Amino acid sequence: MNILYTFDDKFAEVAGLSILSLFENNKDADEINVYAVCKSVSDANKQKLLKLQEDYGRKIILLDAPSVEKIAGTAIEIQDKRFSLAMFNAIFISSILPPDMKKILYLDCDTIIRSSIAGLWDMDQWKNIVRGVGVLRKRLPYQQIFLKRRRDIYISSGVFLINLDLWRHYDVEAKFIKFIRLMDGKLPANEESVLNSVLKGYIGAIDPTYNFFHTNFNDKMSIYEKFINAKDRKRVREIALHNNPKIVHYPKIMRKIDKAESGWDSPLICTFRSDWYKWREMSPWRGLPLDHLRMPPPQWCPLPVTTKRKAIRSSILRFTEKNCKPLHSLLNSLGICLKAFLRSTGSLFDEAVAEPARVRKYNKYRQKVTGINIKDCRISKRERKRLINNQN
Repeated sequence: MNILYTFDDKFAEVAGLSILSLFENNKDADEINVYAVCKSVSDANKQKLLKLQEDYGRKIILLDAPSVEKIAGTAIEIQDKRFSLAMFNAIFISSILPPDMKKILYLDCDTIIRSSIAGLWDMDQWKNIVRGVGVLRKRLPYQQIFLKRRRDIYISSGVFLINLDLWRHYDVEAKFIKFIRLMDGKLPANEESVLNSVLKGYIGAIDPTYNFFHTNFNDKMSIYEKFINAKDRKRVREIALHNNPKIVHYPKIMRKIDKAESGWDSPLICTFRSDWYKWREMSPWRGLPLDHLRMPPPQWCPLPVTTKRKAIRSSILRFTEKNCKPLHSLLNSLGICLKAFLRSTGSLFDEAVAEPARVRKYNKYRQKVTGINIKDCRISKRERKRLINNQN
């Protein structure tokens, strides 16, 4: 079993806990080789990672991270300043891995493995280059990365299985470089955009229990959508435990590291919050303060509200609530229904009418300026036929 992690010094401890849970819950595996692509990781954290190797008799191979911007030949703009370019190391790995390796499983460093993942490792790849858990990104501009929201499968980059034979055969990394240059280094979802757009048609789905987090609103996890904003957290916990996720993904662990259970955004993540602290107490990082892990939340700029407008609005609300209670409650309920209706239809309208023409025009301009067509970044039918003929 070959496992890949990529992280920098800021996420080294979080990655160590994930590796610890992997070793502890997969003791039956004959062999586990962890390839850790490190970027500026301190010697102290490296020693603690190697201690896990000695305790469990497994292999942890520490590799130096390549310069992603040098490989791509252009500057890459990270959309969220809390993260780093270390995320892109997951898609530029074939050159630093052994050439005879057939496949590898990538795990995000902020995951906890709760049971055996042998079923995921033994999964048949067939024609798929990667397999992952399908998600629906509500705020992602799919058309800007040449995808269609309701047709193309879009997987999370937190957990995905790579078929390295096909990866090398189609020279996928060269296509990644072309796509990054086509986008001028501005990627809406960082490395996830590159992975899903370039490998369109060669992506397979896996069970959502292998990458469990609050945006799993598909397949077996669709039941969570009804309870995601519910006040009854106990009911949500029962549903989550019933499905018994094998890998839990904590996408906001660095922001919610020391908050109470009620402070987490999703009750689904609250359910397994205690697991993270349990693994920390078992790790070489136990007893250390949490200050170095804390990450500030993104800063939002509120819209300016004038004092006069605010006073008028509050006086109207007070008058209607005091003198027209039935009317006030009716208008309030109608407003809630109208907001829900507009929210549900707004995205459909933007996708069907407003957005396509503008995005298509911009995409054509981008392809003309860079001289790169989106077809050059994807696997052509000719390449696919050549592979089939060689296999026959």
